[in-house]
Amino acid sequence: MSDTEFMKRLKEDEKSASATLGKLITAALNDKATQKEAAKITGSSQPWPVPPEKKILALYDRVMKKAWGKQKSAYGMFTVGIEVVAPKGKTPFASVTAKYDGENRGGSSHWLKKGETVFRIAEQVYGHDVYANAIWKENPKLLGVDKAFPVPAGYEIRCPRIWVPNWINPPKVAPVAGVKVPAAEMPLPSFTIDVDKSVSKTVTQPCGPFIVIARLEGKIAGEATRPGTMDASVNLKSLEAEMTRDLGGLSSKFTLDIEQKKGNIGFTVVNTEVNGMSFNVDLEPQQGKIKAALGSQAVKGKMGKTEYTAKVSLTLEIQFKPNPAFKPEKVRAPDPEPDAKWDFGKARRMMKSDPTLVPKVSLVLMMATTILLMPVARRR
Repeated sequence: MSDTEFMKRLKEDEKSASATLGKLITAALNDKATQKEAAKITGSSQPWPVPPEKKILALYDRVMKKAWGKQKSAYGMFTVGIEVVAPKGKTPFASVTAKYDGENRGGSSHWLKKGETVFRIAEQVYGHDVYANAIWKENPKLLGVDKAFPVPAGYEIRCPRIWVPNWINPPKVAPVAGVKVPAAEMPLPSFTIDVDKSVSKTVTQPCGPFIVIARLEGKIAGEATRPGTMDASVNLKSLEAEMTRDLGGLSSKFTLDIEQKKGNIGFTVVNTEVNGMSFNVDLEPQQGKIKAALGSQAVKGKMGKTEYTAKVSLTLEIQFKPNPAFKPEKVRAPDPEPDAKWDFGKARRMMKSDPTLVPKVSLVLMMATTILLMPVARRR
């Protein structure tokens, strides 16, 4: 019910009370007892109504007060004004104005305790539960407007200052969804993990004939929560900042190792803060830049006081450049085998193909024999 509807109901009650009381007093002003008393005052049997002389008006005033005295208790919630009107030649009547009494209530705060309802708080503060909607409307951020939020315990709500009439019968009001819901302890909210800084790390390392420049990039998305319940002492911005700091290791604690392998370069990515988070890939060196998707991993754990569930997706951007400092090892020719055997068949074929080969070989053998025998001749 809106304020306008409240006022309309209030005016209707006041109008009805005025009319009802007016009829009762008017009836008393014109009953047989009043007419008999008037005849005594005038000393004649004049037809009713009698002229409104001073003594007659005093009679009407006494009758009005007596009639009002009988009804006063029933109209205790009103301030009542009564005037007797006695027009000449017409029957007297009572003009009544009944205005609701009331007082300003509220204008204070109330801490919601577990199990309390806004409905009961309205009864305590204003004396009527019809003002529960007014409390709800006064606290839109905490309780909602178009759609009711769950009622959270541990928070301060504002009870607006309202002039409350002493209702005969309070108007019926359709309560906002939620005013009868008991306040409950609310868990701390979860926050979406959206690491804007992303995963970013660059490593430059020589590997044999290449210099490898590898840039690690990635995204982390998920949810972060903290155990505990909400209350007025919780600052959501500060809480989110603390949780973001707790989760810093998700994006910053990555190591990138590069290893030269036979024909390939191996890349290993590990997060030192998250158990089991490891990515591996082997790539063949090639000119220019290449991108390698390392894939995604679902992770779950706790950092500081913050618990998280997230998905980590990583990509490597790699560039291979020539290594000017690389010097290849010199390769030695293999030594002949010392125990190689003479192939007589091959020697025979060679002598047949070259007739001059036999005299050349014979001459060489004679010279070798002479050199070997010279020391023996000298000793003799």
